[in-house]
Amino acid sequence: MIKIPLMQTGKGMQDDNDTSHIYKLSWLAYFKPFVIGILVALAGLVVSGMVQQPWLSWVALLAGIVSFIYQIIYVRTTTLYIDDAGIWLHEGVFPWQKGVRGVKWRDLDSALFFTGFISWAFKSYTINIGHRYTKGSEIHVRHVKNGKQFVELVNAEHYRQVGGESPSINVMD
Repeated sequence: MIKIPLMQTGKGMQDDNDTSHIYKLSWLAYFKPFVIGILVALAGLVVSGMVQQPWLSWVALLAGIVSFIYQIIYVRTTTLYIDDAGIWLHEGVFPWQKGVRGVKWRDLDSALFFTGFISWAFKSYTINIGHRYTKGSEIHVRHVKNGKQFVELVNAEHYRQVGGESPSINVMD
């Protein structure tokens, strides 16, 4: 089911309780942590077999599990959202890592999504939110669930914020 963004109903971004402007990563983002966790555990097992230290295999297994759990939690904390000020990316696990970075509407250059067979098949897109002045302040996120809708929402809201009309885009699903 496709939700109608608030700006298409004429209300703008005023409804703070609306969760349709929050986007998370898709299940494909969990694939990389799974593979890395297995590789760390296997590398540790190979090394422990070479030096003939059985306790190293337990350390390697523990390192693989901890790595996997950390990366899963990190993927779960990654959230994109839109408000009246701009587009924001919230991420981080530990208190010293948590943070929000974003692009204000006035500084937005463009919002893009990148397609491919996997992206199309699983509706998990790589998105890029461009900053008009500083390329280092851009937001680039892979595996955004319904990322195409997110980019359409950002572009429509950007047009509304700068005083223009929302563009007429006919996209085939």
